[in-house]
Amino acid sequence: MEKTNNKGAVFYENGTWNFITKIVNRTNYTIEYEKRSGFSSVQEAEQAQAEENERYQNQIARVKSLTNMRYTFFEYLDYWYQNIYLPNSDSSIKMCYCWTIYKIILPKAPRDILIGMVTSDYLNEILESCEDYCKSAGPMVNKVFNVALKDAMDDDYLLNNPLTGMKKYYWDIPAMIIYSKEQIKTLLQAAYEYHSIYLEVLLALFAGLRKGEIMGLKYSDFDPEKQTVKVERQITRDYELIVKNDTTYKILTSKQSLKPPKSLCSYRTLRIHKIIFQELEIRRKENMQLFENLGKENQEWKEYICIGPKGNIKGDSTCNAALERICERNALPRVSMHDLRHIFATILLEQGMPLEEISKVMGHKSTATTFEVYCGIIAAKEKISALIDSSFDPIYAVANSMEGGHTYEDD
Repeated sequence: MEKTNNKGAVFYENGTWNFITKIVNRTNYTIEYEKRSGFSSVQEAEQAQAEENERYQNQIARVKSLTNMRYTFFEYLDYWYQNIYLPNSDSSIKMCYCWTIYKIILPKAPRDILIGMVTSDYLNEILESCEDYCKSAGPMVNKVFNVALKDAMDDDYLLNNPLTGMKKYYWDIPAMIIYSKEQIKTLLQAAYEYHSIYLEVLLALFAGLRKGEIMGLKYSDFDPEKQTVKVERQITRDYELIVKNDTTYKILTSKQSLKPPKSLCSYRTLRIHKIIFQELEIRRKENMQLFENLGKENQEWKEYICIGPKGNIKGDSTCNAALERICERNALPRVSMHDLRHIFATILLEQGMPLEEISKVMGHKSTATTFEVYCGIIAAKEKISALIDSSFDPIYAVANSMEGGHTYEDD
C-alpha cells in the first residue's frame, strides 16, 4: 500500500470519504494497512471504521494469544516510551524521543509486526521510510531503536537480537555552542556595558530572531502595549560577481537590501520582555540624536533601529565582531548572533515548549527544520546539563525582574 499519514483518521479524497484500516497477515504476523474508500459521508466512513477496528482488535487479540506475545512493535514503542523511558528521562531528550516515535516512526512506517518477530530487515525497512524526513531522522530513529529494543531484549520480548544487522547511521551535525547559565549572565552583563549591540543581543537571545530580521526591524514593528514585535522583513546583502574560468570569481559590488522574510512561516509576531522595550527607547533617543547631527541628507534609514555611526544599517559583521571581542575579554566560548538564536531554542526546549510551537516562534519553514536544530542540541547534551532549569531567569543578570516565559502570537 502507498505510504500515508492518514493512519487512524477519516479523510476526504477523490470525491469520497475514506479511512485506513489495519489487516493482520496471519502468515508472517505483520499488521498492514489498507484504504477503504467510497463512503458518501463522514458518518458512514466513521461507522465502517469502527466496525473494522473492532474486527482488527479481535484478530490481533487471537494472534497474541496464539503466539504468547503481548505487544506489536508499535504498541511496544508506545509502552516503552510511556512506562520505561519517560519516568527516568530529562526534559530535552524525552521531547526528542517523543517526536521521533510519534511524528516520524509511527506515521511513516509501512507496517507493524508482533514484537517477537522484529528482524534487522524490518528495522531497515522502517529506517528507509523515515530517513527522508530530514537528515537527522535516520540517526535519531536508529538511536531510538537501539535504546528501546535493548530494553525489549532485557525483558525477554525478543528471542534474537535484530540490532546486529540494522543499518548504521552517523551524526553529521555541526558543533553547537551551549552556554551555561553563568556564561549567559556574563555575556549579558558584558553586552550591557558594551552597549552598542546590547539590543541586538537581547533580540537574538530572548526572541530568537535571525540577524537579518533584527537589522530589518523598524520602531513601528514594536507594540509596547501588547509587548510584541512583528517580523515582516529582513536585511540581506546582494553581490554582483564576475566569474572567471568557472571556478573563481570577483566581487564587483555588494550592498544591503530589504527583502521579505526567509519564508512565509518567518512572518510572525512574538511576545517579548519589557526590558527589550526599555532598551529600545534608549536606542531610539540615541538614533534620533545621530540623525539630527547628520543633517537632512542622510535620513534613509531613520525608521530602523539598528543604525551605524554614519546613519546606515549596521554592517553584516558588526554584531558578530563585537560579540567576538566580548567573548575574548570575558573568557567565553566564541559565539555568533546565530548561536544566540540556538541558545534561545535551547531555553525553550529545556522549559518544555512543544516542538511545533518552537517552530512557529523560530519562524522555521517546517518542523523538520526545528527537529534538525534540536538534534544538534541533543548532540551537545553533555554541555546542556548545567544550562538551565524550569526557573532559570538569565535576563535577571541585568534586570530586577522578569515576567513569564516566551510565547508567540500568529499574524
